[in-house]
Amino acid sequence: MNLTIVKEINEVMERHIEDSLVIIPYIQNSYTSSCNNLINNIRIVDVGSGAGLPILVLAIACPVIGQNLRQYSDFRENFDVAVARAIAEMRLLVEYCLPLVHVGGFFVAVKGYDPHEEVRNAERTIKLMGASILQFCSGMICGDTE
Repeated sequence: MNLTIVKEINEVMERHIEDSLVIIPYIQNSYTSSCNNLINNIRIVDVGSGAGLPILVLAIACPVIGQNLRQYSDFRENFDVAVARAIAEMRLLVEYCLPLVHVGGFFVAVKGYDPHEEVRNAERTIKLMGASILQFCSGMICGDTE
């Protein structure tokens, strides 16, 4: 079974590992500043993690995240952070992910190199879902729920 088309080790490192690792500082900074809580208690859901990206990479690189991985029976508004990578167009992704995050939590969408148009097309959906765009980060979009 091939869960990703990438086969060359350099491309795996760049497109999968580095893309996953780059979100750690944004999660840590946003979570600790918005929740006034230690990262030790963070609850993260990875939407569409077919090949385990980015959540397995996050769990290995940041063991605190790995310690909090568990099976949940109730997903609605149960998480501090939702992450998604290479799943769907932003308008759909917002509808998939934001209901999983409690008020005050946030959603990190790892998107392509120029996500601005995709985000512009999703602005109405983002507002209807009660969220706002917190910031654009290099290679990803960070949003929070109001």
